[in-house]
Amino acid sequence: MFFILLIRYIVSIAHNPIVYISQMTSNPESNLQDSDTQCNGSRKVVVLTTGGTIGSLIGERQISIEKSGASLEGRLAEISEARDMEIEIFPVASMASPNMEPEDWTVFSHKIQEYADAGHDRFIVTHGTDTLHFTAAFLAMQFQGSPIKVCMTGAFFPLNHPKTDANANVDCTLEAILNSGLSNGVYATFADRDSGKLAVVPGLDLMPPMFDEPAFRSVFDKSPDVLNTVDHASSLFTHVRWPEHRQMLPDAALAAAKTRVAMCRLYPGIDMSIYDALPKGSSLIIEAFHSGTGPAAPHERGIIALHQRRPDLDICLASVPSPSVPVPYEASRQISDSGVKVYRDLPPHVLYVAALMSKAISDPAQEVSTIFKEYLI
Repeated sequence: MFFILLIRYIVSIAHNPIVYISQMTSNPESNLQDSDTQCNGSRKVVVLTTGGTIGSLIGERQISIEKSGASLEGRLAEISEARDMEIEIFPVASMASPNMEPEDWTVFSHKIQEYADAGHDRFIVTHGTDTLHFTAAFLAMQFQGSPIKVCMTGAFFPLNHPKTDANANVDCTLEAILNSGLSNGVYATFADRDSGKLAVVPGLDLMPPMFDEPAFRSVFDKSPDVLNTVDHASSLFTHVRWPEHRQMLPDAALAAAKTRVAMCRLYPGIDMSIYDALPKGSSLIIEAFHSGTGPAAPHERGIIALHQRRPDLDICLASVPSPSVPVPYEASRQISDSGVKVYRDLPPHVLYVAALMSKAISDPAQEVSTIFKEYLI
């Protein structure tokens, strides 16, 4: 799984531009220059390591996380010393990101809050790339409005691979965390694949790649890739109605919430009746087809029939449709008119994380509806 660099499409739609992901650099050499502007005060940065490819070594038969974490810690120390900055490294997990559960996110958030309460305001989180977009979305929502900066990074190749990009990504992340031009918030930071320079993506904007993304993009988009720099690191999601205060979520609350939030991706012939098994009051996040729609046929296996049988379920259809769809398709309108929430220009994983957090604070989906109201068709 690759990191993501946003591609901004030029489209005639009412909300934000479409965003996609491209690969991060696999070049071990970085063309970075020291940041001209540094944050005020101490250069001390708290680094939380969690495992992932950036904390792994390649062997004869497999790639495995180095349990001691010594190689990554040594690399972090070496690069930070070259930048004349002080870091404190805290291993908070040692796992592959596909094995992470929602409650694991709270381990990171509580550790960040613990050190924020002690006076720290800059944090780096090293993370596996498979589920980085989920963790980034959670941290972005959890720390929305907080006076801290969090930069997340990872690697495409393990530390001892001859093409490892860990050095370049760590160096870029250190550059970003010290740059006073980057405002408080949660970001993914890494070395751009083509230029080797710092690339910055707001945590909420991070998206997983699709297997056919390059072909799809070549057909529907002729605009060049946009390198998100510190000067262009504002989120594309400008219509989100953030709550005034976000309480810190405990791990037990998220662990309980995940039993009442499901997520699926549409495919031809999908039988939605299997979701009749969801507990009462659950949320179901459905990733729509690329056109932003789904099957609207009124048969018992369909989305509309499921909503009619189970009005207690909060069913949400979400997508980031192609620029060839300036207005919703008829099927999307039919699904929306039935009472199912149909969101446009909003990544499904963002809705999934928001639904989890909503359930964790015993809010029956009302928070999600309020926060993302502007993205309903």
